[in-house]
Amino acid sequence: MVDSIKIPVHRSRVGFRAVTKQDDDFLYTLYATTRDDELTQTDWDDSQKEMFLKMQHDAQKQSYSAQYPNVEHKLIVLDATTPVGRIMLNRSDDEFRLVDISIVPEHRSKGIGTALISEFINEADGCGVPVRLHVFKYSRATTLYARLGFTQIEDAVTHHFMERLVTNEN
Repeated sequence: MVDSIKIPVHRSRVGFRAVTKQDDDFLYTLYATTRDDELTQTDWDDSQKEMFLKMQHDAQKQSYSAQYPNVEHKLIVLDATTPVGRIMLNRSDDEFRLVDISIVPEHRSKGIGTALISEFINEADGCGVPVRLHVFKYSRATTLYARLGFTQIEDAVTHHFMERLVTNEN
């Protein structure tokens, strides 16, 4: 993955920096935004939602840590200073996995995710391996992944497992 990338639609340079302990609050808040659509459909009060979010966030951290001990976890930053998301990538000899990508709501649909995922796809194609991911069934990101050439390979209760095979058409 490159150190930074210029995204014309966004008019900013998007880069990365290592995640530190000081980023925990940002990462939790970012995670919570990814569950907003789902939580608006419940009749839970704010304290119930907060308890649920903390439990799910902790479970996600533990799960990712156990499943992907060598994951590359970085903050996505604009113009080297402003955190706007996170990306988690796992590379192996037989696949590249997009473990997670999340962008704050005010910077979604501006080309950031498309550019970063496309760069990862190009890297995987150069290595001759597919890119795989899983996505919550009702996530709006499924249309982004389909547009980028991912197809569903498995359907679980809550998630779709998707794959983009190697291509030389980039």
